[in-house]
Amino acid sequence: MLLALAVFVLALLPRVAVPGDFWTTDEARHWSGRSERFLAAVQAGDFAATNQTGHPGVTTMWLGAAGAWLYQQEVARGAAVPIEQATRFVEQGDYGQAAVAYATAPADFAHYRYLLRLPVGIVTALVLLLCYLLLRRLFGEGTALLAALLLLADPFLVAHSNVLHLDALLTVCMLLSLLAALAAFEAQSTTRKTTAMGDGHAATEHPSLPLLLLSAVAGGLAFLTKSPSVLLPPLVALVGLVVVVRSAPPRIAAWRSLVAALAVWGVVALLICLALWPALWVDPVGSIQTIINEAAGNGGQAHPDGSFFLGQAVGDPGWLFYPAALVLRLTPWALLGVLALAWPTRERQHRVLVALLVVAVLAFLLLLSIPPKKFDRYILPVFPLLDILAAVGIVRLWSAGMRWWGRGVSMLVPGAVYGLVLAALAFNMLWYHPYQLAYFNPLLGGGPVAARTITVGWGEGLEQAGAYITAQPDGCAYPLAAWYEETILPYVCTAVMNLGWANDPATVNYAVLYINQVQRGIYADITAMLPERAALVQQVTIHGVPYAWVYQLPRPLPMQAKAQFGDVLRLHSYGIDITNIRTDGVLQVTTQWQARTLDSTDYMLFLHLLDAEGTRIAQADVPPAGPHVPTSQWQPRHFQTWAHPLPVGADLPPGRYWLALGLYNPADFARLSLAGAGAAQPDAPDYGAGALLLPVAIE
Repeated sequence: MLLALAVFVLALLPRVAVPGDFWTTDEARHWSGRSERFLAAVQAGDFAATNQTGHPGVTTMWLGAAGAWLYQQEVARGAAVPIEQATRFVEQGDYGQAAVAYATAPADFAHYRYLLRLPVGIVTALVLLLCYLLLRRLFGEGTALLAALLLLADPFLVAHSNVLHLDALLTVCMLLSLLAALAAFEAQSTTRKTTAMGDGHAATEHPSLPLLLLSAVAGGLAFLTKSPSVLLPPLVALVGLVVVVRSAPPRIAAWRSLVAALAVWGVVALLICLALWPALWVDPVGSIQTIINEAAGNGGQAHPDGSFFLGQAVGDPGWLFYPAALVLRLTPWALLGVLALAWPTRERQHRVLVALLVVAVLAFLLLLSIPPKKFDRYILPVFPLLDILAAVGIVRLWSAGMRWWGRGVSMLVPGAVYGLVLAALAFNMLWYHPYQLAYFNPLLGGGPVAARTITVGWGEGLEQAGAYITAQPDGCAYPLAAWYEETILPYVCTAVMNLGWANDPATVNYAVLYINQVQRGIYADITAMLPERAALVQQVTIHGVPYAWVYQLPRPLPMQAKAQFGDVLRLHSYGIDITNIRTDGVLQVTTQWQARTLDSTDYMLFLHLLDAEGTRIAQADVPPAGPHVPTSQWQPRHFQTWAHPLPVGADLPPGRYWLALGLYNPADFARLSLAGAGAAQPDAPDYGAGALLLPVAIE
């Protein structure tokens, strides 16, 4: 009992105690809103409205609705603000209002996100505990414990258990259903062998009913989660068939028992679906049609944004995609453990169980390889099966080592060995936290190799990009353009536009590229344009792989200058507006600067208006980016734009004038040297070193 409790705690901790801060794309776009609508439909008794999607995603929405309900209670108590409004704005495409809603209470958003995800983490941990108990029955304590440790610390499974989505729930439900079926029919097989020795008759013909019912319940939950669970009935039937065929000889009663068991399994699974999906109560035909349409229209078609495989943007990555994704996502110990199964051994124990698990892995890979739409997360259900097989392989190697190396190995304390395994797995999880989604097999080159091979990135890293933009002095001043605009929204304080708006620097100030958008060649023109016209001000790197690039776009000003002041600052462009001279006597000078390096000096900008002979008639000395952003705070490559009013008088005579501008250190009034375009004008008056002379025509 204590060991089982320890397994549950170890499974629970990485799933609920240390959540990541990022918001995945599918959570932002789909599952947060679907869960809220599902909850609203249940509360209003509008059961037809619980048919939200054809996945069908019912288990995900029930758990997300539970988290949303918890948040509603906190809002009712005044302990939180209604973040749900932001998700509604997202669904309506009003990203400006959504950004305002998120920005008003960022701490509440983090709590809201945590509560939405919390039930998924708890349920997956509970199911993994049940799987451990079944593994103990099937393989014995040693193999079961090792398999449980590999399962609960599998980075790919942990990553998906930490988000409000389908694949972790599908994985654990299918795993529980398959293991329970194996245990149920294994019990029948074991009892039949006992009966053959004269210990009884009645119990020999039937699988364990409690375990069969557990398998059916888990199967029903898998059906309610995602359509690839259709593989479960044939797998359960195969397990029962193997038991019947292995009986010597198969009897009519055994076949009847198999048919009855499968019928019970199917009926119970369907009853679970009927009980937990209210839409089936009022519109069964429409609900089932939604599932069929989803499988044909979404899963059966290539992703509209394409995919990426072996360095190329493609529509359908082909049959090699999942084998490549599988080995890249597996941990080294799981990969080596699975390979160890090929080690020659005389042991016949568990051969049938191992063979059935291998068949389940191959069947799932085959099923998922047929549709053109492919993501690595779709094959998550095979990872627990491979972890179990790896545990069997590792135990076989351990047993062989004890035979070969004798007592020196056999004297090792098993508890110490498992402690070392647990410590290694914990270290691996902590090393990658909170980005278990970015885990790739280090034996095969890790993330850098994966980024050249398969599609990478599901929103992780965009929270860093958003936080960086928000921290900039102008981060809230203009909208930004981004791929996965819904995902970055909670982390910024301004509206988010589609990435295509990066072509309009008058509207947006920052643009964010994302790794899978670059991989798939989406907005390839923007990807090519930004390095040429904008400044790369931040790169978000996760475990050696660049995930997001933040570019600042220069504000569109009419005149390009590209004048270099010292080794520190560059005048990129400028604008001189004479429109209001005759009304308010002000000449508006807008300058756009770019820092080349960090500098601790707070330079001042002088703006002097000169007549044709070089006589000063007006002046202003100001911080070049305004009073709130001194040059000592400028970051390299960032653009700083500010409009400076220069009072010249409404009665300024018409004529040609010169605007002299430059930078100086207020401590000693020493000007910065000037180089570059516009450093000298043939007919400009001499105004000393470090002054850029710009012609101004006053009418």
